[in-house]
Amino acid sequence: MADQHPSPADDALETLSRKVAAAQASHAPEAEPDPNRSNGMALGMRMASELVSAIAVGTLLGYGLDWLLKSSPWGLLVGLGFGFAAGVVNVVRSAQRISAGVPIGNDMPASSDEAGD
Repeated sequence: MADQHPSPADDALETLSRKVAAAQASHAPEAEPDPNRSNGMALGMRMASELVSAIAVGTLLGYGLDWLLKSSPWGLLVGLGFGFAAGVVNVVRSAQRISAGVPIGNDMPASSDEAGD
């Protein structure tokens, strides 16, 4: 049997595959994104859905109370008010929880006073 030497085409293919692997490794993400950080649109949709669902639940409970007690608009109005209040409290709590993880002042560029001018 004759010795099998790699042909120049095989050597070039091996070199190319090493270069491709190195390029893919350099473009790979360094770390997994933080699951606690979301983009602004997702946060806005979440807060809006919390507000709307709280208002809907309060309104439905008020309507049910009206149906049981035959006190037509008053249960609905009270339920709507409580639902709105609960929704606002939920949105404020969510906003506080989100803003607690953001350091204060790092989102603004340095002013001319801080730069030593």
